[in-house]
Amino acid sequence: MNIRKKLLVSLVCCMPFACDSADAQSSAAPTPEQAETTDAQGSSLVTGEDSGNRTSIHESYDELLRETVSLGVVNYTALAKQRPRLQKYLEELSAIDPNSLDRNAKLAFWINAYNAFTLELILEHLGRIESIKDISSSKRWKDKRWLISGRSYSLDEIEHEILRPMQEPRIHFALVCASRSCPDLQPEAFLPEDLDAQLASATRGFLANPEKGMQTRIEESFFGGKTPTLLLSRIFDWFEGDFEKNGSEVVDFVLQYAPTQEAAFINRNRADLDVEYLDYDWSLNGS
Repeated sequence: MNIRKKLLVSLVCCMPFACDSADAQSSAAPTPEQAETTDAQGSSLVTGEDSGNRTSIHESYDELLRETVSLGVVNYTALAKQRPRLQKYLEELSAIDPNSLDRNAKLAFWINAYNAFTLELILEHLGRIESIKDISSSKRWKDKRWLISGRSYSLDEIEHEILRPMQEPRIHFALVCASRSCPDLQPEAFLPEDLDAQLASATRGFLANPEKGMQTRIEESFFGGKTPTLLLSRIFDWFEGDFEKNGSEVVDFVLQYAPTQEAAFINRNRADLDVEYLDYDWSLNGS
């Protein structure tokens, strides 16, 4: 998907806009081409008819990801050279009021924000850490330093108080904590109009990766017994409740997105299935 080919839709800044006298005298509704305006920091914003979907704000971030991320691996060295572009994107995000967005636009906004903030955090410590956990806990996920619409958030707040309550469990395969066992950082920004397909693809890709998502196997005991075993990412353990809605179980969620062979194994052995969890590798997801 090339974001430059997307329709530029409405972006509403949380800061009030000043209209010049000519605009104030005009009662005609502006066309999308006429509706380009500038926020208080001078960032170019584009407004159109649909105030719920905000795509163009993520254009620069999309381009940056395409240049510095491949197969989930971040080229932090290359990203460091482009850090001003990342920081400019963060400044643009800070001027948006996410509460004015519709559901998909809001989800995409906060997913992109979380991942972009995490990239900036890693760049601040690049060369001195081998894992995000090498950063002191007070400066990591609980640090209220990320500015959005005049308020400072921590990464924990974004994940646990904003995104998780939106009851979209697939966010857990879109949010990336800069670690190898985290879901792959996608080489594109999440966009409102493509969000469902993007989240589905991210979830399928994660479960198709046996190193981090899931494995199936028959385990033999010391006495010769055989147990069908499903090994899952610890994400399914940490956030179990997010995947268990309306009486469903984690396995039901997994079956929706698991590769064909693994899904057949689960269905065939479900009555005797033992669920275990993979080790979690916290080392950096790039270099």
